[in-house]
Amino acid sequence: MLITPPKVNSNYKIGIIEDDALLAQMLRTLLQADHRVESVILAHDLREGLDLIATRSMDFLIVDIGLPDGDGTTAIQQVRTTQPDCTVMVYSVFEDDARLFKALQAGAHGYIQKQDATEGFLETLLNRQDGCVVSPAIAKRMVGFFAEIVLPTASTTADKNILSARENEVLVFISQGKSLNEISRVMGLSQHTTKTYLRRIYEKLEVNSKLLAVQKAKENFWI
Repeated sequence: MLITPPKVNSNYKIGIIEDDALLAQMLRTLLQADHRVESVILAHDLREGLDLIATRSMDFLIVDIGLPDGDGTTAIQQVRTTQPDCTVMVYSVFEDDARLFKALQAGAHGYIQKQDATEGFLETLLNRQDGCVVSPAIAKRMVGFFAEIVLPTASTTADKNILSARENEVLVFISQGKSLNEISRVMGLSQHTTKTYLRRIYEKLEVNSKLLAVQKAKENFWI
């Protein structure tokens, strides 16, 4: 697996968002021991982390996603928007699929478990691939997750046919966030007809909300 060369500049500015003060200080000590590091700034909750992102330019941001006042993925989204050149690494005890993929979808460049952190942490940041760096345990979970994904089968396609073409079209528009008024206008239907299609979708998919209808359709590769 090819690895991109480290950044050629030094004097790295690193931010850490970690609510455990002892762990944060330990990580800061590890990073400051490297002569290439100019500064390491700590934030101990999401509010402080967002302030850090808004006021300090950083080369790297290390984020714990389990913060006392919110989800660390909010900080990931914010820094990826305002400082797109900043490398973002999740540093967390969590390894469940939901947190892992939520963090990566938010824009994290890697996901390292706290128990896997070593004195080479800076090299992990510098040598990250353009894709993603993860702990061995996290990599194993990712492989397992994708191995369980099964391509749509004939039965799945048949299930999709429980919706008519027009009902499926309405469902696609709903998944795009369009309102019933917008769907009616785009499809040239009356609001009454659009509501009738939506009611039939609920009945056929055995759900009672737009969110559940879209979720079921996506889980089964229907849309």
